Amino acid sequence: LSLLVLERPAMLELCSFLEIFRIQWLTFTRASPWIAEERDMSDVNE
Repeated sequence: LSLLVLERPAMLELCSFLEIFRIQWLTFTRASPWIAEERDMSDVNE
């Protein structure tokens, strides 16, 4: 039980970090159209 209590803050910290990273990534890709186009091209090639 004590392990669970110790792990939970770390999990919350990881989740919040991932959420911030995801938001920054979405903002970055939206600000850079060529990245989206490149991704679409790779999807077509597959």
